[in-house]
Parts: sequence; C-alpha cells; structure tokens
Amino acid sequence: MLLSARPLKNVASANVFEYANTFEWTSGDTVTVFFQLIFPLDPSIWSFNVLSTDLCTGTANLRLSLNQGGIITQGVLKNAFRVQSTTTI
Repeated sequence: MLLSARPLKNVASANVFEYANTFEWTSGDTVTVFFQLIFPLDPSIWSFNVLSTDLCTGTANLRLSLNQGGIITQGVLKNAFRVQSTTTI
C-alpha cells in the first residue's frame, strides 16, 4: 500500500483546518507545514518546521515514510512545495 497525504492550511486544531493544493511560502520565512495522512482509519495530522535559515526555493516533492511496528509504508506528494524567492530579477 502506498502512503499519501493532503496539504493543510489555516490549521487551528485537529478539527479546524482547510485543505490546500500545495504548501506555499516565501524563501526566508519560518513556517510550520501541516499535512493529513490518507491512511485507512487514521486521518492523522502531522507537521514539521521549516526554518528561515533552511535553503528552500522553487518546487519540490514531499517524501513520506511511516514505520508502524516494523512495517514501512512510503509515498510521495509530487510538487508539494512552492517556495517563492525573495530575490527579484
């Protein structure tokens, strides 16, 4: 089975959030990225922080790996991140 997830925005609690198409922010911002796992009977909400010092720009995939009792399930959210550069050309 493949693991998948949905990007979330405006997350206030486990019951108050909105679905998003992608995670979007500006390079140099500190953000918390929230996503909901799409897994049988387990719509868990997970997050991780992106620091202002993390080098992120452009579009990128989110690779997922879940280990439950030694059983590893993996997945990829293609083009999950869109990070705008603060530099103008």
